[in-house]
Amino acid sequence: MKLLDRYISRELIWPFLVGVAAFTAILMGTNMLFQLAKMAANGVPVATVIRLFMLGLPALVVLTFPMAMLFSSLMAFARLSGESELIAMYASGINLYRIMIPIFLLSFGVAALTWGFNEEVVPWSSRSAADLKNVINQAPAQSRITLPQFVENKLVRLVVANEFDPAKGMLKGVFFISFKEGVPAFDVSAPEATFDEEKGEWAFRNSTIRVARPEGTVVNKTRVAYYNIGKKPEEIQRSKIKPEQMTYVELTEYIRERRRQGLPTGENEVDLQRKVALPFTSLVFAAIGAPLGIRPSRRASGFGVGLGLSIIVIFIFYVLTSYLSVLGGQGILDPALAAWLPNLITLALGIVLLIRAPK
Repeated sequence: MKLLDRYISRELIWPFLVGVAAFTAILMGTNMLFQLAKMAANGVPVATVIRLFMLGLPALVVLTFPMAMLFSSLMAFARLSGESELIAMYASGINLYRIMIPIFLLSFGVAALTWGFNEEVVPWSSRSAADLKNVINQAPAQSRITLPQFVENKLVRLVVANEFDPAKGMLKGVFFISFKEGVPAFDVSAPEATFDEEKGEWAFRNSTIRVARPEGTVVNKTRVAYYNIGKKPEEIQRSKIKPEQMTYVELTEYIRERRRQGLPTGENEVDLQRKVALPFTSLVFAAIGAPLGIRPSRRASGFGVGLGLSIIVIFIFYVLTSYLSVLGGQGILDPALAAWLPNLITLALGIVLLIRAPK
């Protein structure tokens, strides 16, 4: 049976690679190329545009892996069916479920590739692309930040700054409050604060310090005052990362932090579940693509038909995904259910088609 597995695997690999290229091109054509062309027309150097293009590719490519798995299984079975090779396999005593084994093995490999790509490559490339866009647009230092810090669900520090310059490790227009038992103990305001590596603290320059005491508030002014605000510059930089640029672990911590602050997390929880559900979409699409590809004759088994049918299935799947994600984000539906239900529905459909397929 190893010969059969190798033969079917070869039938799958080429359509999978073609599918990745085709679907990547389709996704790029929607918005990305227009934005890059606009940048080039506005005088951005070609080398910078190309670099931005390369940094934007991983976020698109990772979405195409499950799509390509659907196209691959559909096209492979369409050819095997159209050339009567499936009939020959059935006549040799090999049933459809045995033929599906290499398809499912490949889909598990694609799922692992999708997970690794989405965790290791996409966050880095998305952050790098965002930084490069800021350079191109000559964006100012990061805008206003608010950094509450909790210990055992109790607020212990609050940092507010008008700007954060990650290149200089500088907070501008900074206001820092330290709490004790939920009550402000003291606060510090300063035009700027920079991190001192040796002391491991922030240097508040030309600062005003207010200390709450039983007899009243004591106000002092000093040229430089050092305080530990609980965050280093690199940690503040990480806190400014958008959820879509985070890894699974980072997004999990981001959700925990928002919960401590009493902020809504529905959308973020759906995104977290989607990070796990997306790789398994490859397995689901493989299950539905194979029976859809079975044809009674050579007709309707070409590249165009396979691509068109794949696009229809993908369109329906992602419309359902988007709709349920909105429900999950609004709290109408459990976030885990909202993220996984499209996979479960499609998998159930694939199982029904497999059961009903000619064997």
